Amino acid sequence: IVIDDAMEIKSFNIAASKILQVDLTKNKDKLLTSISKKNKLLTDFIRGIQEEIYAFGRKKQTEVIKEFEIKYENNNQVLLLQITPLPQNKLNNYVLMIDDITMMIQAQRDAAWSEVARRLAHEIKNPLTPIQLSAERIKHKLGAKLNKDDTDILNKAVATIVNQVDAMKTMVNEFSEYARAPKLNLELTDINKFIKEISHLFENSGIKIVTKLSKDLPEIRVDVNMMRQVLINLIQNAQDAMMNNTKKQIIQINTNKLKNHIILSIEDNGPGFSADILKKAFEPYVTTKSHGTGLGLAIVKKIIEEHEGAIAIENIKNSGALIKIQLPISKSK
Repeated sequence: IVIDDAMEIKSFNIAASKILQVDLTKNKDKLLTSISKKNKLLTDFIRGIQEEIYAFGRKKQTEVIKEFEIKYENNNQVLLLQITPLPQNKLNNYVLMIDDITMMIQAQRDAAWSEVARRLAHEIKNPLTPIQLSAERIKHKLGAKLNKDDTDILNKAVATIVNQVDAMKTMVNEFSEYARAPKLNLELTDINKFIKEISHLFENSGIKIVTKLSKDLPEIRVDVNMMRQVLINLIQNAQDAMMNNTKKQIIQINTNKLKNHIILSIEDNGPGFSADILKKAFEPYVTTKSHGTGLGLAIVKKIIEEHEGAIAIENIKNSGALIKIQLPISKSK
């Protein structure tokens, strides 16, 4: 976007419209603030531009580079702004270079969390087996020498140690899974048949799984074990979310074809996500549960992206949550 010192828009390109999610075609020669009238969430961003332009002459800068975070309902957008005066700037015009760096910031954050997870897995895993073996050895050595009351106390203590070590091992496995390097074993898969097989696992779980699967979907190449992990994780999350439901717990799984993609959606009739959780549901260590590591959805997102797919989450208007997974059909070729 090019503006003058009166903050009027002199020119722009289509990319600016897309990034700001505002149609700029009718904003030429209008004040920059007209953008925030069309998208009120950009008010702080536009105000920040104004403040930097006003300060240009005073600070004698050649350019300004600054990050802004725009908070939308379901996600946040990170914009990188670079303000540069035009060369031989007799008209006091400025170029506003605006880049959407949301994905880059997310990639950096994911890489950092992966390193944290890798180190935690390494540091925690080493002492777990000796702890468990030592507890079992104490039980074996002392069990026969104690009276009944003391034996009961010893057995409970050892059982607690063993159970907690198992829980720690599960957590370490999740850390390792999140930190692992991508390595897919792709095979042609009938996604509808695959969904039916996973659904059968939950037949006696107390929840009703309804499927609406589009016919004649092409087979796609997926890593069956990883996709099984994705589907089971999402169904279990939905099941946990509906735990306090007074109405019948229902999960609906749909599939359909959209251009060169298969869309898989999982919908529940639970309470949905809070606004705060909704924005960062796929970030590591974010959870609404009293148990667990908060890595479940982060691992799900990682697996889907390794399949060159996409995943999104939203609340349903009346009640419940909806997760949509998009997988490319082109992988089957």
